[in-house]
Amino acid sequence: MSETKNEYLNFLESSLCSFSTKEKEIANLIFTNFDTVSSKGVAAGSRGKYISSLILNTPMVPFTSLRKETSKNRKKITRLNKLSIKGFRGFTECKYFDLSKQYSFIYGPNGTGKSSICEALEYKLTGKIHEAKSKRFDDSVYTRNIKELNTNVSLLVEYSDGSVSESIASPENEFMFIERNRIEGFARVSSYTNSEKQSRLSLLFGLDEFNKFCTGFSTSIKNSLVINPVKNQELVIERKKVDSSKAIIKNSKEQIKGFELRKNKLMAKYPKLSLVSDVIQQLKPDSDFMANLNSKLSKYKKVIIRDLSPLNGLIVNGNQLSIKHSQCILLEKELSQSVNEINFLDLYKAISALKQGATCCPSCDTPLDKVTKNPFDKAKTKLIELENIARKQADFKKMKLAIENDILIFASKLQKYEIETDLNYNNFLTTIGNVDTKLKVTLSKYEKENKENTPLIKEIEELNNLIRKYGLDYTEATTINELYQESNRVIKQEKNKIDTFDERNKTLILEASDESKRIDLIGHYAIAYEKLISKLRNYSNNLPGIIAGELSNTSMEIYNNINKHPYPHETLIDLRLPKNPSENIMVQFIDGQNENALRVLSEGHLRCLGLSILLAKSIKDEQSIFIFDDVVNAIDDEHRTGVINEIFETNKYKEKQIIVTTHGEDFVKRLENQLPNKNLSKVLKRYDLVRNKNGRDIVISEDQNRQYLEKAQHSLDVGKTKDGLMECRRALEDLTDRLWRKLSNEGFSSSVSVKLFAPGRSPDLYSLVDGLIALLNTIEKKPGVLSFVPSKSALEAIKDKSKKHQVNWTLLNKGTHEENRDEEFDENLAYELLRLLLQLDESIKSYVRPKELNALS
Repeated sequence: MSETKNEYLNFLESSLCSFSTKEKEIANLIFTNFDTVSSKGVAAGSRGKYISSLILNTPMVPFTSLRKETSKNRKKITRLNKLSIKGFRGFTECKYFDLSKQYSFIYGPNGTGKSSICEALEYKLTGKIHEAKSKRFDDSVYTRNIKELNTNVSLLVEYSDGSVSESIASPENEFMFIERNRIEGFARVSSYTNSEKQSRLSLLFGLDEFNKFCTGFSTSIKNSLVINPVKNQELVIERKKVDSSKAIIKNSKEQIKGFELRKNKLMAKYPKLSLVSDVIQQLKPDSDFMANLNSKLSKYKKVIIRDLSPLNGLIVNGNQLSIKHSQCILLEKELSQSVNEINFLDLYKAISALKQGATCCPSCDTPLDKVTKNPFDKAKTKLIELENIARKQADFKKMKLAIENDILIFASKLQKYEIETDLNYNNFLTTIGNVDTKLKVTLSKYEKENKENTPLIKEIEELNNLIRKYGLDYTEATTINELYQESNRVIKQEKNKIDTFDERNKTLILEASDESKRIDLIGHYAIAYEKLISKLRNYSNNLPGIIAGELSNTSMEIYNNINKHPYPHETLIDLRLPKNPSENIMVQFIDGQNENALRVLSEGHLRCLGLSILLAKSIKDEQSIFIFDDVVNAIDDEHRTGVINEIFETNKYKEKQIIVTTHGEDFVKRLENQLPNKNLSKVLKRYDLVRNKNGRDIVISEDQNRQYLEKAQHSLDVGKTKDGLMECRRALEDLTDRLWRKLSNEGFSSSVSVKLFAPGRSPDLYSLVDGLIALLNTIEKKPGVLSFVPSKSALEAIKDKSKKHQVNWTLLNKGTHEENRDEEFDENLAYELLRLLLQLDESIKSYVRPKELNALS
């Protein structure tokens, strides 16, 4: 069963109690024909049409729970067995990998083929490669080797029923893989938009295919089932008209209440009248009451107060024109006296033109040195005088034109005051006096009228205001009367529509009833389909949030394990993963409030959070296999110890198969030293990918173990005693460090007293062993806490030997440091020291938290 079909089954099982019988029948129809249904999409309604044809032509059977049956028959991969790769990515020649052991560690520098191994596993287990998709490559193109064009990848796996066979790709295997892109994707899910976040949540939780399956359904199949209830729709429209009539009646009654307020306000002005119609009769324009008021007002029709300022301005204007006219006449007389001079203008210009080179007078030929007055100088002087006269002539013309225009405007204004005159520039002096007299007479007349009319103006204003007020009241009265009549008419009309509904729609009601009986069954299926698909889409939309909510506690526990250090304030006490796209990942520290993880966590901590969520999801899915694809790339140095502790010092992964690829040499060494030395070869398979300097082929070296005790055992077995002792020293350094951290993880004080032999120096190993033994003695004094006795005994055995004979510490020191020795190392003593270290290693790795310690904590 595919993961998408299995998730659809989960939906049916979880929602079954909320389904109607018809929904169960459609749900079962889709489940029974799942492969065909899922292969069709929403384009052209192909999936909806197919489901419609099934409903019309298939006996309908309700869905019943299949959980027990499917879980019994469902096979799940429990262990990877053997992988062979040829012509895939970096692999040219066929290479075989034994993955049957619980732990497989694959080390190699960048570019030596680690990712190719993980992608081969991803390809066989899930049927696709995420990296190829992100780089927009088809899988067949992405996986092809540049030399060997024939790609062959084989993966033997063991299933939950005990069978061993070639792996079958399934999306449910997605979360076997822990790699950088997924880690970062989980950590940064809060940074996306809501729509991107929904898609990202679906993708990261392995629900992308299921989400596509859910969105491939049409929201309705009514058109495919041809169940459009025409007559019922018509009847609904008619019934809505009844509802509309009721609403109109209600609204009209509310309006009438409003009219009452307006009516009361109006009638309060006319206490002697009883009805609005009485007000209308009294205030209508042709009533005696209004005729009397208008008659009073008509007597004052000719009473006005004139504005005298324009008339005063006209008188002033006439005086100003007189002054300008006089000035213009004077200028004209002055110019007339210069007329003779103007006539000689051309002569003077001609004389000036002859001056160049002249030696005698142009008129009488008298030599210039003999003349009484130089004709050329005289001509120049006269020309200057004539230019001044010409300028005055121009000014005169301009002034006269302006005055003539002003006189024309002035004369036109006189008509307003009924003063007839032929006033112009030529007769201005003789006529303006008469005009001025008439203006002053008119002004005197207007002043007298204004004085007589001023007392009457107030009375006229009062009459106008009164008539205007009555006019407004008349309009209000007629409006209220019309509104009352219209509302009552509407109420009567709508009541009639309601009362006669059944009789008017008798035929339509019968037709709709017959139609309902004909399409009732098919209509129920159409509605059931819409409800089912709506529930399915809600389930799909909420599923990432539901999964995230379920994972919160486990994710927080793993995050705190990875981030264990001496700073309690960085411990999380609450972690909330988003339950819908509008939410963010929220964290709460032991000393703080809820905060957006993306805002408050560092880059390194965000990646730890992403890794924690991935691991929690895989644990929830009960994955038997964890494949870590070079997580060193994603997790910083500070947190790698926490990752190692999470994997090896908790019980979550005790029965899991773990495959790790890494380019971190120290990281893989630390991983190996977490495993018990006893039967190491039975639980661990090591592959080293060696950088090939002579070509592109991947070079593999097997079982180059980096575990200190294993290397010590091997060195002693082949006679390299000094090398074996050096590895023993390294082993003791590693074991004391792990024991110390174990004590801290169990909640005991991690303070150890040590001796320092010089300023600035770190504690030596001997002092650390002394300090740990003292700390263990203190811990054992707590009631019932004896769980660390084996570790203390092993440390004391090493220390006692050193106190009595100083043999062990001599071996540890001399075996580590380079020096010339006169005597060889004692092989038997070296083996005895190795035995004690193996005893200490076993005591640490086989430690189980006792119930007494749970009670104390």
